[in-house]
Amino acid sequence: SAVNAETLQNSGANDIRQLNQVAPSLLVSSTGSEANGSARIRGIGTVGDNPGLESSVPVFIDGVYRSRSGIGLNELGEIDRVEVLRGPQGTLFGRNASAGLINIITRSPEFDWHGNAEATYGNYDQKRIAAGITGPLIAEKLAFRVDGVYVKRDGFYKNVTAANGTESRINDRDRYFVRGQLLFNPTAQLSFRVIGDYSHRKESCCGAVYYSQVETTDPTANTAGVAPFFGTVNAYGAVTSNASNRIVDILRRQGAVFPLAGNKADPFSRQVAVTPGQTYRNTTKDYGGSVQADWDLGGATFTSITAYREYKSGNASDIDYTNIDLTHRADEPIELVVEQRALQSRFLREGVELAIRVAVVGAVGQIDVGIVDVARIARL
Repeated sequence: SAVNAETLQNSGANDIRQLNQVAPSLLVSSTGSEANGSARIRGIGTVGDNPGLESSVPVFIDGVYRSRSGIGLNELGEIDRVEVLRGPQGTLFGRNASAGLINIITRSPEFDWHGNAEATYGNYDQKRIAAGITGPLIAEKLAFRVDGVYVKRDGFYKNVTAANGTESRINDRDRYFVRGQLLFNPTAQLSFRVIGDYSHRKESCCGAVYYSQVETTDPTANTAGVAPFFGTVNAYGAVTSNASNRIVDILRRQGAVFPLAGNKADPFSRQVAVTPGQTYRNTTKDYGGSVQADWDLGGATFTSITAYREYKSGNASDIDYTNIDLTHRADEPIELVVEQRALQSRFLREGVELAIRVAVVGAVGQIDVGIVDVARIARL
């Protein structure tokens, strides 16, 4: 699927998570934190709340690989189009594209003056402001573009046990993004595009409510299993719901506010309970730059992309989802440093485009990813 800027604007989508409105086969979700978001196409993708995992549905923005899908969950700014490619894309985009690909192409600088601005207000006191400007610095030679987005919104979950520094609202928005570009055309056949961007998020994510707490049992007698697993096998699939839940009873005796007593949850209350002193709040920073050179050889275009990026994120989370401190994840920062140098050639002949991309081949192109200080589970 290829979606242009007009379609995205009409749908209201402004980040990768909302692309499923125009590409139904795509699902982007966050599990324990925004830093570890994952993308799936046709139900296939890497699933796991682990910063060491690379997604099998990678994100490319202006030809630059984003090593974690969570990096791409920020605002997109002004874009030209978004391509959602289904199925393996390893031939053109490397080994990590086994399930598909999200390819985002931002809007280039233009040699005519243009500007845009928009403001949005919504429930939970949501405020979104976006603006951009583009124009020439040297007529027909050098142009620029600057885009920026600011978003702030209260969390839609209320923490009923807020104390000791724990936030009172969960799943909020507090982020900004800025991108600057230069387009230099020294000749009609040669162009250089320089892009630099910075995004910052300080948000509380990802709390959750209980949608079911029914304890079920098998009411029928079944034959015993075989060694080494001697449990019984429910061959008939019969299930009975109990009047209470023993795990819920234990949590309640320990002082848990949620889950509620009994076997019925209230998923629409929008209330959660977080261990006092623990948090879902994390700060995420993503920044970097790239230089793209395009050389028209007449019937073929040679493209070279060189990029450097850094990504830093906190990883705190109250992962037991109760105010009883069973387990939590400490705020140990994740830092990813990515250097990418890639050569890409495109040849046009008789209307058929043949693309050759060299991503990790000796000295021609390489992508180096280093993880500094991977987060760890705090305690059990």
